[in-house]
Amino acid sequence: MLQRRNHPSLDLVILMLLAWTHMAVTHVTGGVTTAGTMAMVGVAGVVGGLCIVSLVDQARHRRYVARAVTQRQAPPLLIVEETKRVVQQTAAGQPRPSGGDTTLDPDAHPRLTSTSDHLARLDHMLLRKPSSTDVVGAVTMEATRTTDIALSEAQAADLRRSIIDRIASRLDIADTISVSANGRFMLLIERVDSKTALVDHIRSVAAELARPHVLDDHSEPLNVRTAIAFADTRTRCADTLWRQARTTLGLTEAGDLEIFGGSTHTARIERTELRADLVRALRDDQLDVDYQPVLSTQTGEIVGFEALMRWHHPSRGVIGPTTFLPIADELNLIPDMGRWLIDKAATQLRMWDLDHPDSELTMAINISGAELADHGLAGAIERICARRSVLPSRFILEVSERSITDTSAPLLSALSSTGARIALDDFGTGNRSLAELQEMPVDMIKIDRAVIASLDTGDNAHVASSIVELGELLGKPMVAEGVERPSQAALLHRYGFQYAQGHLYARAMSPNGADALLDQASRQQWRIEAPAAAIVH
Repeated sequence: MLQRRNHPSLDLVILMLLAWTHMAVTHVTGGVTTAGTMAMVGVAGVVGGLCIVSLVDQARHRRYVARAVTQRQAPPLLIVEETKRVVQQTAAGQPRPSGGDTTLDPDAHPRLTSTSDHLARLDHMLLRKPSSTDVVGAVTMEATRTTDIALSEAQAADLRRSIIDRIASRLDIADTISVSANGRFMLLIERVDSKTALVDHIRSVAAELARPHVLDDHSEPLNVRTAIAFADTRTRCADTLWRQARTTLGLTEAGDLEIFGGSTHTARIERTELRADLVRALRDDQLDVDYQPVLSTQTGEIVGFEALMRWHHPSRGVIGPTTFLPIADELNLIPDMGRWLIDKAATQLRMWDLDHPDSELTMAINISGAELADHGLAGAIERICARRSVLPSRFILEVSERSITDTSAPLLSALSSTGARIALDDFGTGNRSLAELQEMPVDMIKIDRAVIASLDTGDNAHVASSIVELGELLGKPMVAEGVERPSQAALLHRYGFQYAQGHLYARAMSPNGADALLDQASRQQWRIEAPAAAIVH
């Protein structure tokens, strides 16, 4: 086979050299010879012909290479680890259908259809079977290799075809198979008598698929997991049904089949979705801060606020910290979110200083156990306060008694050394002794709302009063949290509380609401009109 010339311009150079040679000979001899001219024309014709042949040959070679590359990028589809890379290459540049998966070449296997056609068929099936008694289920299936033996390209192609053939062997000709962009199979069964029958049928497909696939020199067993989402009176959309099936598959263990639905399963799915949403919320600045005022029980004046993080979800509305903070802890987002909250609160405190120079408001912030273990938190607080022109002494860092460990003392000392005050939060709910608490750099005691709720009732009132008396023994100012009834407020002065907060006085509010409250309070010697009752002595 002739070697292809990669640089046809070399022929042109040869032709130019011959032309220059002919001109030189002509100049020396003083004339043009017939033989020389004919020779020159002949050589030029040969070289030019070679150039044309070479250019045509290269064009054919380029088409051959492009065709070969295209064929290599669209092999028969597979759902083992190699699938994801191959499918992503094949899908590059193609439009995404409404179902969220990329449409693939259906010619890769005669039984495969594109995902867009697959979703269209599901929508048509939902229209043909409108009754709630009709069974329509979206099935998604994933198989992964259990060995790390490297496969050749031919072996991988054989395994892919074997997988698809086995699935197809268990389905009717009217059933639909397609492959999503991440290598998962999507099955649509046309004739279904009941949900139980469909589940049993899909289990048999998965069992067939999991049996070892025989290749040239070894066998390949597969781990198969499957998920099914059934249509109901509320779910009559193909996109929604496939999203439910895909989400359910993400919660399914290898070798299992799981069905979308049920309160427990729905909660798991919502939690999985919230995990992803929370990461985006922190990135896209969807988190907000509300502020609840803290009052002096002696004068009824506003002395400060507590900064409370809120998550305004774009579709779920306001999500409380009791829901998203455990998720943030799982994702190790607490330290970043805590520093974000401190920066927001410091910025707001600076704005209030500019609007009300004589206010000297404090800002309370909850410090979680994960933040308490962060050795860089004290330095971060100092840097944030310096950047926002706020003294650290304006901050009250609330540390829950339950989050304090045997190694917390030096970390609390580091926080205290910044000038910030430490408040022992949720007092009465932990198991620390009075002697241990007295040795810690604690400046304030915050009594848990559960204790305050029992002060004015017959149930456990003696237990609540004992906890409050124990707090007094520490000799620190006490804050009553969760004051909601006038009868509770009436007992605060008797039990020695210096500060109070709760719905009786004001709920947590947006920055704009806090601004309006401060404007009103500044005209009333910093007192506020409680929604239910004023401070009662």
